[in-house]
Amino acid sequence: MDILIPDTSSLINIHEVYVGQTHIIDILNQLFHVQVSREIPHEVRRHRSKLGNYDKPMLQFVRRARRYFPHEQDYENMIFNRFSPTDDPNRNRGERFNCALALYLGRRRYTGQVIMLTDDMKAHQNLIKWYESRFKTTKTWTSLELLLHIYLVMFPKWPYAQASSALRNVNTNMAAEKETEEETEDKTNEETKREMTKRLRTYSRYLEQLHIMLKALPRTKKFRGGL
Repeated sequence: MDILIPDTSSLINIHEVYVGQTHIIDILNQLFHVQVSREIPHEVRRHRSKLGNYDKPMLQFVRRARRYFPHEQDYENMIFNRFSPTDDPNRNRGERFNCALALYLGRRRYTGQVIMLTDDMKAHQNLIKWYESRFKTTKTWTSLELLLHIYLVMFPKWPYAQASSALRNVNTNMAAEKETEEETEDKTNEETKREMTKRLRTYSRYLEQLHIMLKALPRTKKFRGGL
């Protein structure tokens, strides 16, 4: 089973998603071995106001997924001192600890792919990009890419209209988060809105194409056990 390492931004953006009648947290636990660094529960607690009525379930979710490992601080210090795009120890902290966790799992030779889930576009362009380009067992997904994967795996149990609505809502959450960041930097949000529209158009097209293909293909039994 693949390992999923979500960060706080992605968990906030997907926290209201349901696949049929099943909440996204339960879907993630079905499809992945979810692990997070020790920093993520602290970040979720600091941002729990953004999670509404889902704050307690999400906090329980990341606490159960929290992974401690030997020399964790040494791993994080190495990444921060050598490769962090900022010298501020309070910035990109969650991403640094998640990269440290992914690096540890790679060295332990865990089977399967390590997927780092983040909607922090700055992290995608800086720390996460640096990490992914060097450690090829790790892939980076946004929440929108995660939803496409879930649709592929859960079809036809996830209605197309519900999946399409989830894409729109998560895309809006991603844009709202970026606008908040840009307001602190005195930047206009017009560019963010254009990116939001373009991104939604792209992923809606991907979802539609995926839906057409899955409808045309014969049903297949779910994989259970070894070959």
